[in-house]
Amino acid sequence: MHSNLAKNIFRKRLIVEAKYKTSIDSEEFVSNFLNKLSEFMDMTIIAGPFISSATGKSVPLHDGYEGALVWAESGVNTYIWTNSNFCTVDIYSCKEFDSKSVIEFIKKEFQVEDFSYQELPDPLHQDDMRIEVQNSKEKGVGVYAKEFIPKDTIVSYVDGQIHFAEKESEVSLYAENHAIPFHKKLYRNGFNSSSVLLNHSCEPNCYVKDLFFVTTMRDIQEGEELTYSYSLFCNSDWKHDGPCLCGSENCLGEILPWRKLPDEIKKKYLAYTADWILLEELKKKNKLESLFD
Repeated sequence: MHSNLAKNIFRKRLIVEAKYKTSIDSEEFVSNFLNKLSEFMDMTIIAGPFISSATGKSVPLHDGYEGALVWAESGVNTYIWTNSNFCTVDIYSCKEFDSKSVIEFIKKEFQVEDFSYQELPDPLHQDDMRIEVQNSKEKGVGVYAKEFIPKDTIVSYVDGQIHFAEKESEVSLYAENHAIPFHKKLYRNGFNSSSVLLNHSCEPNCYVKDLFFVTTMRDIQEGEELTYSYSLFCNSDWKHDGPCLCGSENCLGEILPWRKLPDEIKKKYLAYTADWILLEELKKKNKLESLFD
């Protein structure tokens, strides 16, 4: 999946994996854990818990238990490898919950020694609440400010799958015209953010900072469209079909790769140009050595 296909539907997933110390030798532990977790999270059980023993599988390493619950708010599954004292708890919910407290609950119940987790969407990398996606007949889909946004604000984040391609024109069909290059052969698509929906402008008000953070170059006024220049992070063979439609006063007429930009534009936006492009340019001109003089 490369894009958020249902931004109007709230859903959240938390996957916790852990090495545990508690003794688990019956299905009762699994049943009690799922029921207590449901109560702790204030979820409504509509089916289950369903518990099965995995003892006797063809690979003894897999001995343990599996459990599931169906909630009115979605559900939870747990998988326990008793021979390895390892477990996974997979929670999917259409209701908001506090991930930190849930993780602490799981750690206590299993007497966890070590753990890792993944949360989707990533709470650190969500769109700024002051932006929204709009669709207009004149420009199509774009991202706009719902209220004033100050300079140097991170408004979105490129958080999706990473693609490898020798040339930008060879990037996967599902990421075509959306993936943002962060290396001459690596591209990242946006899944749960508006990062890849910003339109191009020859006079942008945003840029991609530190590889993936869409950041404002200046103050953005309420109702103003947020834009960035594709030219500041694209330097391959990707080409926009047709003329540039940004409508800015100094529009170049077409969307160019960085190497084809006029020198005065390169200098004007040097601080906002992708680091990987500048690094490649230093390599080409054999100037990296000067960093160590």
